[in-house]
Amino acid sequence: MEISRRTAAYALVLVLVTVSLTGCKQTPPSTPTATQNPGTPPPPPPNPCKPGGMFKAHCFSIPADTPVLAAGSSIDMQARTPFQGNTTKYTVTGSNIGWLFFDGIDQFPASQQFSGWILRISNRSKNNAEKPDAIKICSNQQCDGASLDPNNIIYIKARAGAWLAMPDNTQLVFHDSECDGSSSSANPGENKQCDFFMKLRVKSQGNPDMVGKCSLAGTDGVCAVGIGKP
Repeated sequence: MEISRRTAAYALVLVLVTVSLTGCKQTPPSTPTATQNPGTPPPPPPNPCKPGGMFKAHCFSIPADTPVLAAGSSIDMQARTPFQGNTTKYTVTGSNIGWLFFDGIDQFPASQQFSGWILRISNRSKNNAEKPDAIKICSNQQCDGASLDPNNIIYIKARAGAWLAMPDNTQLVFHDSECDGSSSSANPGENKQCDFFMKLRVKSQGNPDMVGKCSLAGTDGVCAVGIGKP
């Protein structure tokens, strides 16, 4: 769960990493090597950041076609299929969910394959302390890290005292009641103090536990976790 923050977080936020594609000067060849149909515009240059959706301002190296993405520095999630549920518990269907991709998480590999996993994201309190299990994301309904759901369903749960807003059916946004009020708030604001991705913990039966700080290129609270691949 491509387990995506908007600046304003896929969050799944920040000091943004931007890439300019207009500063490159190219010298056209003196003789065309191919013939284009009149009126056909040239193809756009490739974007090395492979942005998507609300994470378009970030330059994560997560594959662009990852089905589910959790990102920071706020804690948001984005999926290619609709989330199901409300307030604190959701599910979403991915594909090949044994694959996890990481960017901006200290000491983590770029990707790793698991036979089951639990992802735990921590956030920050008003006094800067780490608050564990802001969001727990699991590869099976038992949430024991022992297996993968046979239907590629991913299970998401927010900690007591926190909740997940759903601005649209393919996006979830984390809120902590310590800073953001209750889930009944009509238009909760994003609080950069509490809605902040601090650390990721990965637990998988048969593997050592993994813990890493969310910090992309030295910018704390900016990182991404991709879940699954086509």
